[in-house]
Amino acid sequence: MCSDLIFITTSGLVYSVGRYLTENAYDHVVVVLDENTVLHVGMPSVKLMPLERLLLPQRQPVVLRVPMPDEELQLFLRCARQLLGCRYDVARAYQLMLRLVLKRMTGSTPLPRLPLDVKSNAWICSDSIIVLLAGCCKGFREALAKARQETDLDIFTLGSASMTDFQRIRRVQPDIISRVPLPVVNYTLAPRQRSWRAYIPEAVRFAQSVQDGTLKWPLLAPELFPKVHDFAASIPPTSLSVKRKTQILGYIIVFLVLLRRGLTIMTNEAQAARAAATIPAGGLCLLVIDQQVDFHPGGSLAIPTANGDAARIAAFIRKHGSKLTQLVLTLDSHQRYHIAHGIFWENAEGKTPEPFTLITAKDVAAGTWRPRDASLKDYVLAYTTALEASGKFTLCIWPEHCLIGSPGHNIVPNVYAAALEWTKTSLKPVQYVMKGSNSFTEHYSALKAEFELPYDPATSLNQSLVDSLKLADKVVVCGEAISHCVNYTVRDLVSAWPKERLHDLVILTDCASPVPGFEKAGEEFLRDMATEGLTLTTSANFAA
Repeated sequence: MCSDLIFITTSGLVYSVGRYLTENAYDHVVVVLDENTVLHVGMPSVKLMPLERLLLPQRQPVVLRVPMPDEELQLFLRCARQLLGCRYDVARAYQLMLRLVLKRMTGSTPLPRLPLDVKSNAWICSDSIIVLLAGCCKGFREALAKARQETDLDIFTLGSASMTDFQRIRRVQPDIISRVPLPVVNYTLAPRQRSWRAYIPEAVRFAQSVQDGTLKWPLLAPELFPKVHDFAASIPPTSLSVKRKTQILGYIIVFLVLLRRGLTIMTNEAQAARAAATIPAGGLCLLVIDQQVDFHPGGSLAIPTANGDAARIAAFIRKHGSKLTQLVLTLDSHQRYHIAHGIFWENAEGKTPEPFTLITAKDVAAGTWRPRDASLKDYVLAYTTALEASGKFTLCIWPEHCLIGSPGHNIVPNVYAAALEWTKTSLKPVQYVMKGSNSFTEHYSALKAEFELPYDPATSLNQSLVDSLKLADKVVVCGEAISHCVNYTVRDLVSAWPKERLHDLVILTDCASPVPGFEKAGEEFLRDMATEGLTLTTSANFAA
């Protein structure tokens, strides 16, 4: 025997899910429990009701049926009947609606750890009944999962369902909660034709009246608060008097105002911090690639002329600091155990390769060099093959460099000092971009790794960095090494950059040097970029 789980929808987020599932817009969730009874999820409660109530002419037709095997139906029926009474507490339900009005008026998500739960034992909020449905009915869980995959709704990570309800469900049937990720969301109803924010000024004036004693609480005279009276008269239930509805609304508003000061302060502070952290459009961006100790004389992968580059970069920051809206410092950031370090590899004799050894796919296939972790043999063969197929380079073993936490990982002192001076003067944070921490791929470019690994987003294109760079009028690039990390960063940036703005990318040719032995790679890079239309200049000749 199968019953039908009939999914229509409430409003809010579950409303949106329901629109997706049914390709229609409805205002209720109804579950057929048996031939005589349905479970009705509406505003603002859930209750048992006769089936014929569903069949009234004003009801929308059912459009989606999810089969419920008999054992699922019986489980759900048992839980629902224990959780839900057959009486309907109108005043309590109305208070819940006002609680939801409070959320809408503040424009906030549900407030944590505040005594806003006014539920009675007669009913359970529709958020929680969706959880109960998902726990009992596999088909419903699958429908929700499909909606999550195919829409932008993240119905499993936000939520306003009451923890009290979850606890009650757990007491009735403990394993239900473990079947579905919690909480499922439902931001329940409010009359759509009204803007709740329009009532906030009235609420503030009302609270001030209460505070200064001009309004004798709880009597709310219409002449003192006419809009609240009009509002109360316009919304259900009609069984409550306007005076009673206004009184309940007044209590809620006062509670809102008591919270308002703290909420406003938190909101304003957050907005101020967000505004201060926002990268402004326009101006000059300086992108400094890997000005780190290990790439300078005395470091493990030293470039002889890097000290001169650093001095010119520091001078550039000081000279053009007032025009800089972004200062981006990238840092090569490696584990010692890394595919481009000797300890990753061994030969048949168990010896590791010396720095600057080239390891080809042919070497890997022949066993000339093999990963010390034998489980990675197929991976490194695929890796070296892909590198060579790209036409960029062959895997090169480097001296261990820029190990995370080591002195060699640090920005060189003069560039670092200039950056600190700039951040003090500009009141803007320096943007530090770490790259290369994944042990199983090289990561020369500051924008993406050479071999993207699906499990590690840090190896994919850093779109947020690209987007922030695009905000600047000009992006000036410098650093180490022009044969490698500067080279591949700029090439990736060109691929992501608007063609009509390529001249806004500037390379300071006197602030970047090649790794010894790779001078031709640096020269080829500069020729290619000139052909692409980038601006090549020196720090002395640069005009902002």
